[in-house]
Parts: sequence; C-alpha cells; structure tokens
Amino acid sequence: MISPRLRTVPAIALLLILGSAAWLLVPPARRPAYPPPAHAVAGSEAQAIVARAATAERVEVADLAVPPPLRLAFAQVDAALDAMLDPARLAA
Repeated sequence: MISPRLRTVPAIALLLILGSAAWLLVPPARRPAYPPPAHAVAGSEAQAIVARAATAERVEVADLAVPPPLRLAFAQVDAALDAMLDPARLAA
C-alpha cells in the first residue's frame, strides 16, 4: 500500500501541471495597475531624451535633471514611505 505522503507528491505535481497549462491557455487580462499621472513622462519622450543623451558629445548635468513635477511626485512618495516605515509606528 502506498503511504499518504507518496500519494501527495504526484497530486501536487499534477495540480501544478494543470494550473500551469490553464495559465498558459487562458491567461488573466493584463491592464495597468493604475493610470499614470498627468505630468508623467511618456515613453516616446523618454526615448527621445535617452537618444539625445546617447548621441551627444558632451552631456551636461542639466540635460539629465528630473523635471520639477516629477521631483514633487518623488518627494511625496518618499514622505509616504517614511510615514509607513516609521519605527515608532511599527513598534506600536
């Protein structure tokens, strides 16, 4: 008689195979997790900036600066992370 532990291994393997096949045959719908903000840099703009920096003979620091609206967004995210990871709040 086969022990329950030996029956579990093929059952888990079969479940993984069937789950993988279902995932490949009927994948879940893909959509963005959130809409980008209105001041976000578009993909085409980012490609243009990178192409300009890659082909320039000399790249100045100002060419690589982050625009002010994005700087504000980064500051807001940083402040939110600081608030979430505050040790005093985590200890409570």
